[in-house]
Amino acid sequence: MGSLVPLVNFGNRNFEESMTPSVTLSTRQLVRLTRLPMRGIMIRCYVMANKTLTSREGVQSVYRALKLLEYICMLGNKRGVSLSELSNFVGLSKPSVYRIIKTLQGFRLVYKEHETGFYHPGPGLIELAQKVLEHLEVRNLALPYLDELQRKTNETVHLAVLESGEVVYIEKRESTQTIRMYSAVGRRAPAHCTGLGKAMLAFLPDRERRQILEEKGLMAYTSKTITSIADFERECARIRSCGFALDLGEHEEDIRCVAAPIFDHRGRPIAALSVAIPAFRTDKERLEMLGPEVVKVTQEISRKLGYSSGV
Repeated sequence: MGSLVPLVNFGNRNFEESMTPSVTLSTRQLVRLTRLPMRGIMIRCYVMANKTLTSREGVQSVYRALKLLEYICMLGNKRGVSLSELSNFVGLSKPSVYRIIKTLQGFRLVYKEHETGFYHPGPGLIELAQKVLEHLEVRNLALPYLDELQRKTNETVHLAVLESGEVVYIEKRESTQTIRMYSAVGRRAPAHCTGLGKAMLAFLPDRERRQILEEKGLMAYTSKTITSIADFERECARIRSCGFALDLGEHEEDIRCVAAPIFDHRGRPIAALSVAIPAFRTDKERLEMLGPEVVKVTQEISRKLGYSSGV
C-alpha cells in the first residue's frame, strides 16, 4: 500500500508535510494524482511507492521500467503511446523515461513506430511468453511420466530446461530411499557437465551449441569433467548416436545420472528428463541399461508435444 504526502498550496507558497517521514522526497515514485478541494485550499495527494520496495536506485529503476512496460502493453496495441504520455504517467522527466525505454527496446520488449514516434509492445514479449507456455506445457505433460519412472526405478527423477546456457530444474520426483539427492526446483546447474545439460546441448544446432560453450566455458567441477570443446563434441556425437547422456561424476563426484532430451514439434530440444542415483548405488552398466527406458519416456512426451522423428 502506498503512503500519502500532501502538498498544500497557499497562494504562491507551498508547504509539504510527509505523513511518512521514512520516505525520501527525492526518490518518490508517483503512481496516482488526486485533487481534493478543501475550504478553498487545493490539496494534492500523491500516492507514493512503498519506501521498502524502492530504497535502492536499482530496484526503483526496475519498478519504473515494469510500470512503463505494463502501460505500453495496455494502450500500445491500440494506438501507441507517446513519450510525453509515458512521462506524465510515471511522473519522470522525458530524458529519464527515454533512457528506460531505450533499455526495453534493447531487449525487444518495446518498439518505436518511426512515423508517429509512438511506442508499442515489442516481439520480445511474445518470445518470452512462448518460453513460459512451453515450460508449462512440457511440465504438465511430463508429470505422470516422472511419477511412473520414479516408481519403476525408486530413484530421483528430474525435469529441466535450458535457460541462458544453463540447466534449470522445473520438476522433481524424490527417491524414497534413505540417501536422496540435494536438488531443488528452480535451482540452476551448468550444462556441459550434467546429464540433463548434455542431453539438450547434443541436439542443438552446432553453431548454437558452440556459442553456449564459448560463452559459458567448460569449467572443471571434478576430475571427470570434460574441459575440451573437441572432447565435448565427441561426447555429443555419442549422445546423438544412443539417444541418452551419462553423467559419471562430472558435476558432483558422488552422483551418477542418465538423461534424454524432450523435443517440441519443430524437433528442437526444449527440455530433458533424468534419473539421478548416488554413486554407491549404481554403476555405468546399470545407467546404460536405464538409458533406453528414459529415452522411451521422453519420446512419448515429445510425441504429445507434436514431435515426429521424421522432423
